[in-house]
Amino acid sequence: MRICLVVVLLLVGCKTTEGPSGQGGAGFRAPTADAPQVPPEAMFGICFPATASAQERIKLTPLPGGDVTFEAKNGASNSSGWCLREIITSFPVSQRPTAELEVGPPSSPVDLWAALAWVKLLSPSRFGPERGLLDPAPLAAACFEKGSVREGAIAVEHSPILTVRGLAQLEPERCLEAVLASTAWPAPKDIRMKVTAPPRSVIAMGDVDHYFAPQSEAKGSLDAQTVKETMRSISPKIGACWNETLVRRAGIGGGRTFRLRTDDSGTLTAAWVSTGLTDGPPAVDAMLDRCIAQALKGLRFPGTSGDGAYTWVFATR
Repeated sequence: MRICLVVVLLLVGCKTTEGPSGQGGAGFRAPTADAPQVPPEAMFGICFPATASAQERIKLTPLPGGDVTFEAKNGASNSSGWCLREIITSFPVSQRPTAELEVGPPSSPVDLWAALAWVKLLSPSRFGPERGLLDPAPLAAACFEKGSVREGAIAVEHSPILTVRGLAQLEPERCLEAVLASTAWPAPKDIRMKVTAPPRSVIAMGDVDHYFAPQSEAKGSLDAQTVKETMRSISPKIGACWNETLVRRAGIGGGRTFRLRTDDSGTLTAAWVSTGLTDGPPAVDAMLDRCIAQALKGLRFPGTSGDGAYTWVFATR
């Protein structure tokens, strides 16, 4: 007999002050990432705000030695120019433009994989791994490898907290949403992106099994007191997961729903992120989900019998 259990992890915490690795207080490091497999031009659209007019232009002029100067024209902002210059000068000199060019706002959203290449290009020089995913593309590709993500336009917004919009709540899309939410974005820019299948240059890596339910169904019932005692045993681990998340993403709140499956002995055999059963928006974050999934591993709920389900609300402060 297999047993199925629903667990809701309700995460309630106080805002903490971000350290040097937090957004707005980044300490710059020497670049460590390899040059991305996309040209700098593929990332240029990231540098223009969604409100930019079609007439805005940034004139880029290469200098001897590989540096670049810029001139903002037709109402374009200097911040767009600095963004473009940083992208170009983060590439090896051999891959930088050699001729003068003018860049304007994109006519369509930036490709998802170009945006993730931007993260890999710049974030390692700003943050350490405690800040978030510095190379999220392999984990995002793993979401696609496990299931189909529909193409379309999505957006990452940074105010008041980092939010991913435009993805449906199917399993592969919940997976991608969580990866993007825990990404250490180089700058707090609101970015519109087009979801496409990963290119061959991006190799899927990382465990995303906890976003995908097992193929077969299972039901069961658990003794309420047994559930309370078992979940109490991992309360410190769940609290640590939440505290680590608050350091990276001050302001995140809500809860996270996991559905659990046990075997006939009550031993946990699978745990995966599910929808619903939380008050307000869920706490979406791939690093948080991974930490919770690790904390749940090895649990045993003795005394299982019959068919049914159980709902558990785990609150931590």
